[in-house]
Amino acid sequence: SSGLGTRLLAMLDSRRPQRRGLAVLLGGLSICTIDEHTLARFLYDPDSTVRLTAVASLAQEQTPKAAVELITALNENLVEEARIIERLGEPWAVSTVIEALGDDRHEPETRNGLLSALAISRDARALPVATRLAKSADDEELVRSLRVLAACADVANADQLTEIATIARTAAYSRNAAARNIAATLLAYLSSPEREEILTLLARDPDWFVRRSAVRTLLPVGDERIR
Repeated sequence: SSGLGTRLLAMLDSRRPQRRGLAVLLGGLSICTIDEHTLARFLYDPDSTVRLTAVASLAQEQTPKAAVELITALNENLVEEARIIERLGEPWAVSTVIEALGDDRHEPETRNGLLSALAISRDARALPVATRLAKSADDEELVRSLRVLAACADVANADQLTEIATIARTAAYSRNAAARNIAATLLAYLSSPEREEILTLLARDPDWFVRRSAVRTLLPVGDERIR
């Protein structure tokens, strides 16, 4: 009734980026009726500040449609990756991110970004997809999935911790040093003498970071023989 909506719609077509940006920012507020698709148009704006504002405004919507638009922006490299990933790591977006990882319709770079968002979320809902993708033959997808498991292990149930331990045992022998490094941390959840054997092996790894992680995990779990 105040006419604000009409005024904002007019400002969206302004030649001045400051006006467009302000309209996009206010358009994401719950009191406004500008939809996600309209806001997403400004992810393609020639002005970088307006594009960033569109990301923030879509995040204010906190809807599955907004998350889909942000994933599209990630897929098309419209905005700096980190600015989108941090928004997709929020609880309202997690379900949509998980759904997007359910098939191969996105580019590998996008999938990796979505896994990073799940690691930021530390949400238990991320664990099933991360355990599935941690068996990937792609090194980068493997590493990103392991990071999700490491971030979410604190909220895992007993069965999930058992699966995480099994994945860590396999990843400990990966050719990828980053995967071995995360595995050294996740091996804390492997409750068997095999854990100490693998960690002792990793403590001699050629990669310094892997050795450090293995020693850190050994300190609280190792027996006197290892100490």
